[in-house]
Amino acid sequence: NLPDARPLSLVLVNDGTHCSTPQVYRALDEARAVAGDITEKGLTNQGDFCNNLCLSLHKGEAKAVAEAVFNDLESPCFRLFPRVRQTAEALKAAGCEGVLLCGSGATVCGTTDSPEMGERVLAHPALQNCWRASAYRKLVSLSLPAGS
Repeated sequence: NLPDARPLSLVLVNDGTHCSTPQVYRALDEARAVAGDITEKGLTNQGDFCNNLCLSLHKGEAKAVAEAVFNDLESPCFRLFPRVRQTAEALKAAGCEGVLLCGSGATVCGTTDSPEMGERVLAHPALQNCWRASAYRKLVSLSLPAGS
């Protein structure tokens, strides 16, 4: 158990774009076929994902948490729906340490290291015409697998 984890704030933003899930998956399949890449990264980067993510959550390291996950659908979604990419860029410009597309779009999640920063991000002028929400959670304790 890792007591006294630091807080972490998540910011969710959706600009109202309708992203067709079948269209996004088709674009991903087409890009993989062209590249000859049939591997699927899914939602995690390679490596010791569980331990790295758990330790980053415990330490409240917003950037490390964001870097621990990956969404294969992000690139095709951003290519097909530039407004969603612009929303992600606005989150970064507003101060999010990490930004990740949720599912096949159009909601984008940003991580910050405090609820105050999360609220400042939501107040950014580029995000005012979007649906916005912020969540703040202090992880009370965390159990890692044996030998970690």
